[in-house]
Amino acid sequence: MIDNWIINFYDRTVSEAGTDGIKLADATSATVEHVARMLTTGEADMPSVDDIAAAMVSAEIAPTRKVRRSALPDEIDYLIAALADETILGRDDPRLAQAFPLGNGFDKTLGLWSPADYVGALAVRQVKADEASVAVEKFAAQVSAITDAMRVRGALITFELVTH
Repeated sequence: MIDNWIINFYDRTVSEAGTDGIKLADATSATVEHVARMLTTGEADMPSVDDIAAAMVSAEIAPTRKVRRSALPDEIDYLIAALADETILGRDDPRLAQAFPLGNGFDKTLGLWSPADYVGALAVRQVKADEASVAVEKFAAQVSAITDAMRVRGALITFELVTH
């Protein structure tokens, strides 16, 4: 796959922005310019066609799956409204032909979901919600510990905290 030098440059670009941070678009633009320069000057090896294709496909599918996973409750609301004759939904509706993650590592177009798929997706969402609750509690404790230490030590940024 494409080497981590891209992410390393991105991290360096963000770090160089300082305490105000940097807009994602600006960091991305700088990284794209750097990658293009590295590839055109030969400072970096050109990724293979397979690696480029895999990166392109992943760059499209991963965010689409994430958006669709988040939009699934809205799609189900629309389906329920259609069942109640509040809206029209036909077999040729494009939303039924869209792939949605089942939550178990498999995807299926919404029109092909079975009762077991809906129940399975609910179970996966419940597990993830439980895990997210635990993660939020842990993060809250971590934030409290760090911000308390920063306050006690008079640190305004993390670098000041870890260099005392």
